[in-house]
Amino acid sequence: MKLSEYSELVEPADDDLLYIVRPSSPPGNKVTVEHLVDARVLSMASATALPSTLVRRTGDGDIEATSVMLSDSLVLGGATLYSNGIGVIEQREAANPQEYRLYYSSIDPSNYQRCALRASASAVSLVAESAGTGASDIDIILQSHGNGSVRVPNGTAAKPGVEFLGGCGIYTEGPGNTVTISIGGARVHQFGGENYYFLNDNAHIHLGAGYDSGLARAAAKLIGVTDGDVGGGGFEFIEMGADFAAPSANKARLYCRDNGSGKTQIVVRFPTGAIQVITTEP
Repeated sequence: MKLSEYSELVEPADDDLLYIVRPSSPPGNKVTVEHLVDARVLSMASATALPSTLVRRTGDGDIEATSVMLSDSLVLGGATLYSNGIGVIEQREAANPQEYRLYYSSIDPSNYQRCALRASASAVSLVAESAGTGASDIDIILQSHGNGSVRVPNGTAAKPGVEFLGGCGIYTEGPGNTVTISIGGARVHQFGGENYYFLNDNAHIHLGAGYDSGLARAAAKLIGVTDGDVGGGGFEFIEMGADFAAPSANKARLYCRDNGSGKTQIVVRFPTGAIQVITTEP
């Protein structure tokens, strides 16, 4: 056993206690002990507030201490932990990818629910796993606090975003200017309501569960009404209770109203406030 310059050894009081080391007026009350166990050198130190460091053998090859200071690394079977600066812990091993697992109240290797954090050559994965009696469906929840939000920062990507199964994804182009759904077709489902389909580029926007009505790009700055595919379609207006206010310059508002005699009219209102009647119900 090797003690530091400012340490003293106190004989153990029982057979299980390996040794007690007390600081002998060292600066900072720091004690360092080196003891050879299974051909490994363990460096142990007491916290500043502790008067001594107790090191106890608790089982076959197990060591218990009030605090442990390692000058380099901690080897746990096939995994090695390193300190790489103040407040930084690393798990690394040259030949193999690394993984950390957090279990939910189970030490049974056949029945468990767990979260696994893995690193590979091209990705970092956060994975929910289960086996045996473990739950078959496990959510992964990212929860912010207060007015905070879950963010996908730019990093070094030209188009940062979130990618889903099959190469589908949502990403931004520019600092918050444009959001793109990068797929052939995405559906937004409202439970108990309609299904809304959004298709990119020159395809159609389908409205309704029957997929028989939609909007499509007819030409630059021109929208066409279709049957949801290549056939025709049309708009249906509901009468306004009152006329719209006049729009701003270079705009017009098309809508449907009652002419005051129970007849429906289709009209256009211009920036001047003038209303042009297109047609009146016969």
